[in-house]
Amino acid sequence: MKKVYSVIAILFFVAAVYAQSPQTMNYQAVARRTDGTLIKNQAVSVDIRIRDGSATSQIVYWETDTATTNEYGLFTIAIGSGQVQVGSTLGAINWATGNKYMQVQFDPTGTGNSLVNMGTTQLLTVPYAMYASNSVGSTGPTGATGSTGLTGPTGAVGATGPSSTSHAIGERFGGGIVFYVYDGGQHGLIADSADVASSQSWGTNTTTNAIRDGIGAGKFNTERIIANQGQGNYAAQACSSFQGGNYGDWYLGSKYEMLLLYQNQQQASMPSFSNGYYWSSTEVSSNVAYDLSPNGAAVQDSKNISGGDYVRPIRQF
Repeated sequence: MKKVYSVIAILFFVAAVYAQSPQTMNYQAVARRTDGTLIKNQAVSVDIRIRDGSATSQIVYWETDTATTNEYGLFTIAIGSGQVQVGSTLGAINWATGNKYMQVQFDPTGTGNSLVNMGTTQLLTVPYAMYASNSVGSTGPTGATGSTGLTGPTGAVGATGPSSTSHAIGERFGGGIVFYVYDGGQHGLIADSADVASSQSWGTNTTTNAIRDGIGAGKFNTERIIANQGQGNYAAQACSSFQGGNYGDWYLGSKYEMLLLYQNQQQASMPSFSNGYYWSSTEVSSNVAYDLSPNGAAVQDSKNISGGDYVRPIRQF
């Protein structure tokens, strides 16, 4: 079984926008393991995605970066200078079209194959300096300070936010059933209680580079498959289009995520799987992908992507 790394990253966002091309933003973080020890002097990988409109909406820019932590676990990357996966440049993003959100995934192994989702945060002031730097005309003189307006009425008390309650395998939560947890139950994986397809192809013969494995890798693979295959009737698209529990971030699990689902299905009291093979999102070659059998020890196998398999969507929390 492939080793899974769980990390805690304390994030410090230090942004610097340069007038010359290319435009970049500095991102700095301290990496720790789950036991609190620093990840020192080690190569790490960082996956940066900019989404347009909401935390789960379309990716308008996506890059992967590598860095090396120092003796204090600190590392810094320049967003805008990594290996671009989607989009052209950071400066080419149309910041004027609405809110932008940055999703960060972190791999302490440095390979990019064991990414841990660190969350998605709305970008506020700094990126819009890029938009301002491209605007037409020079800045006019500062006007006189206006008079102070009247104090407005006190607003209503907002609703209480979500608690930090931990979750357990078998719990009905997040639109499905929890089948794997880590970080003391604060994070984990959820599967829907039913299949979304029974004899679905993986895709058409073409290299998608959806080769990642591990926790969270299925989401990367699913997005890569759809970017390559486009709209159509295939396994990754069926999971991405699924809206179970009113959630829109379902995906086709990686080989390892699907193996965890099979191993923990009895503990999770997961409804019985069909007596057949299930697709994973991990590609083997241009016409072969991994699938797994729910029988026995969940044997890992591979199959021509034009063949039909069962499909079960999962999501992270």
